[in-house]
Amino acid sequence: MSLRTSTLRTRSSALFSVFRQNRLAAVGAAYVVLLLLFCFLGPLIYRTNQTNANAALLSSVIANSPPSAAHPFGTDNNSFDLLGRVMFGGQADIEIAMAAALIATVIGAIWGAVAGYLGGIVDTIMMRLVDSFLSIPSLLFLIVLADIFRPSTVFLILLVALVAWLVPARLVRAEALTLRTRDYVHAVKVAGGSGRRIVLRHIIPNAIGTIVVNASFQVADAILYLATLGYLGLGIQPPSTDWGSMLSMVLSSGALQNDYWWEMVGPGLAIVFAVVAFNFIGDGLRDALEVRFRER
Repeated sequence: MSLRTSTLRTRSSALFSVFRQNRLAAVGAAYVVLLLLFCFLGPLIYRTNQTNANAALLSSVIANSPPSAAHPFGTDNNSFDLLGRVMFGGQADIEIAMAAALIATVIGAIWGAVAGYLGGIVDTIMMRLVDSFLSIPSLLFLIVLADIFRPSTVFLILLVALVAWLVPARLVRAEALTLRTRDYVHAVKVAGGSGRRIVLRHIIPNAIGTIVVNASFQVADAILYLATLGYLGLGIQPPSTDWGSMLSMVLSSGALQNDYWWEMVGPGLAIVFAVVAFNFIGDGLRDALEVRFRER
């Protein structure tokens, strides 16, 4: 047990070392940590009213105020403090994106591993279903469903996961086609191991590199999906908000026509930086988990 623990520590140290050597990945990871602190701990320090527009108006806050010492990001058309609004909206985006990515990754990994391991007609049927869903434009599919049903946090998580699981399913299935021919898989079969054990204990763990890397990209994609739905008015409903809904408010309130540029900068940069950061992390994880980098 001690030798195994030592080996795991050595491998983890090597992976972390390779990840850290990727400057962009390190910057992305640092930004995500700061973003989590900003969105979830920030409101505890910088307290603002983000649920009642009338209360904001009664507090003598002027609508569409430019950035100032009292309101670093300015205020919006409803007199909400935009710095607090970005924190408030970031909570919804991060929670939904990470939850959707987790669900999509788990479902996709199991689906792809089962299809790749079983092969034959089962694999054909399962992957044709995946191809059929992939043939439907994801964004159009999301917009139609979000327009039919009233969006909520749980609904948006399931909605994004519904289109996101397809990619990890194909990636893990490709890994499973290779892993099922390995000697240790044949050894488990000879020893009487079940297909369930092979899939859960051998194929999926040995495809963990592909799964983890894709999960990071899934979070970035989910943030973009949420931003698009929110911009179209199909995201989180008031009094809650998200970054896309904030941009939609900028458009509907005529802020751009009146040159209230600060109302777009906060949520716009938050979306861009979050997506770029998670993509940087995915690139770093991919480098760290590749065999040639581990051997080096």
